[in-house]
Amino acid sequence: MSRRRDELLASGGAAALTESRGIVLPIVVVATTILLALLAWVGWGPLPVQSAQLTAGAADASADATGDADPAGAATDAAGGAGDLAATAVAATADTATADTTAETDAALAWPSTGASAFTLRTVGDVPDAERVERTVTHGDQQACSIASVTKLVTVLRVLDRLPLAAGEEGPTITLTQADADLEQSYIAQNGSTMPVTVGQTLTERQLLELILLRSSNNHTVTFVNWGFGSVDEYLASTPAWLAEHGLDGMTIADPTGIDENNRATPQQIVHLGELALANPAVREIAALQMADVPGIGQITNHNTLVGHDGVDGLKTGSLATVFNLAWSAHFDVDGVAFELVGASLGSTNGHSTLQPEVGRLIASIKAAISGADVTVAGASAGTLTTEWGATSEVRAAATVHVLTWRGTPVTTAFVGGSVDADADAGAQVGTASVLVAGQQVGTAPLLLAEAIPDPGLAWRATHVDQLVAPTWALVTGRTGA
Repeated sequence: MSRRRDELLASGGAAALTESRGIVLPIVVVATTILLALLAWVGWGPLPVQSAQLTAGAADASADATGDADPAGAATDAAGGAGDLAATAVAATADTATADTTAETDAALAWPSTGASAFTLRTVGDVPDAERVERTVTHGDQQACSIASVTKLVTVLRVLDRLPLAAGEEGPTITLTQADADLEQSYIAQNGSTMPVTVGQTLTERQLLELILLRSSNNHTVTFVNWGFGSVDEYLASTPAWLAEHGLDGMTIADPTGIDENNRATPQQIVHLGELALANPAVREIAALQMADVPGIGQITNHNTLVGHDGVDGLKTGSLATVFNLAWSAHFDVDGVAFELVGASLGSTNGHSTLQPEVGRLIASIKAAISGADVTVAGASAGTLTTEWGATSEVRAAATVHVLTWRGTPVTTAFVGGSVDADADAGAQVGTASVLVAGQQVGTAPLLLAEAIPDPGLAWRATHVDQLVAPTWALVTGRTGA
């Protein structure tokens, strides 16, 4: 140093020495500032959460509506890199999906012993995605077969297009003539279903519909067609276009009553026809009656003995010599959610005394196949968050997600990391539980810390500097959410 001083004095004296000191001081200040900043960053910078694990919620997502567990279970484990504290989150999904066993559920339903069936089940009304269910299932040979008096659903819908009738109304009246009495005798001779006619008798449109839908009267069906179309021929000529317009291409209508065995359709076509019938308020109301009083005839009862029991509210019976059919519908609630069920069972070789109880058991088994449970419960534990330095906190769901599914549908949860500050307090959100049905998100629940996350201390930070870079960069760039 003495030698350098002598050199400086020799070259410029005290002025040169002062200039050298002016350069060194800022360098020392900058270096000290950087060192202090690094120490502050290491000591107090944002920290990454190293891992998170979701455990099962308060209920098994695959338990059925009656509380019995579904052996398929519900996947609820989650692990892997989660979100950063005070930094951009990194999503970590829990892909432990259960196997799809819905086909086994379909096969295990209580199907009728003969013939073929189909049904469509769906939720109705304003329903959250997590509770929305729609399922179409078929069983047996789905080829077209004779539908017998189920045909009358087409007939009444077609005539109602021309003679509209609101629910609860009687509608216009018709006076029966000798031609109507002759129709009764004609169908008696064909061993068809009839109801008595008195010449001069007056019936309202509603009363005609009651005779057709509840007692399947062939003669009153033709009377109704003649009233609306002028003749059976006119009705038949225009029916193919109506069928095509209403999504029933391939269905064959050879006569308006169903007594002709060439009236043919598949079970799925009858399901769709049933949906059309339920969309008509008058048909829906009358088909749901167990009985009715018709002046001049008396009290009549519905051939469908299931109506009025366990939510069954329709729709139409059909019988030929060796073929028995039933178009059926039911409306019911599961866990407070409304369901509509529309089905058809065609081609049974058993009489209605066997077929109808079998359909009743099928409907009961369909109801039992709807699974309902809370996958997450507000305030309940949803899992555990763990840091690399050993700090842990229970994670609680901030919302309840109730799920309804067709049994065997995979229900899984996925952890999506969120952002919280370092030294996060209890109640801070650390992410979201995403609830998925068959791989599609149907609901979410925020996940909150039950306890504060303590700082790991300077020693851990100093030995894990590399893990502080990513959350700091995310904080600087403003990326603070998943």
